[in-house]
Amino acid sequence: MVRYVADNPRRAVIRYARPEFMKRCLHIRIGNRDYAAFGNLFLLRWARKVQVFCHRMAPDRRTPYEKTEAYRRECAEWKRQMMQGATVIVTPGISMGERMIKDRCIERGYPLIHLQKEPIGRYWKPELKRFEACANGALLILAPWKPETIGMVNGVPAETDYSIFHNLNHLVEEICSFDGDARVIYNEK
Repeated sequence: MVRYVADNPRRAVIRYARPEFMKRCLHIRIGNRDYAAFGNLFLLRWARKVQVFCHRMAPDRRTPYEKTEAYRRECAEWKRQMMQGATVIVTPGISMGERMIKDRCIERGYPLIHLQKEPIGRYWKPELKRFEACANGALLILAPWKPETIGMVNGVPAETDYSIFHNLNHLVEEICSFDGDARVIYNEK
């Protein structure tokens, strides 16, 4: 808490110096869905948006997916696409494999759109690592409005984490196929 308070003046200077990378939009429409957003909105316009989706377990139901050869191949392909340029990774970072890619993008400054289930309100702020990634223009954080209302998955109620996480991955798929302009409806002043 003390570190956070002591860091507030530096954060304020960064937000003032780089407003295009530190945008907070409380209502933005992407396709037919409503989100709140924080970070570099320009990432939505990138030519290639690649979904990172990983199951928790390998098909054998014993091995964590991030420990498989398939995961290593997918990581190599995602990295190749990023190194070619104009590619942004899009993920909710739910499973361990997704979180590892999300964290790697943040640490190395690779372009990332992170979809989270937690709402972004007027006073919400990202933790330090994601704040720094936003300040560098490498991150956009999106939070869908009321993800618990999107719908049930496999008969599981919509408000459960199971359905919310599956729906977040479905939203990532929609964002990756979105090629229009996001419409900012309400922007923080």
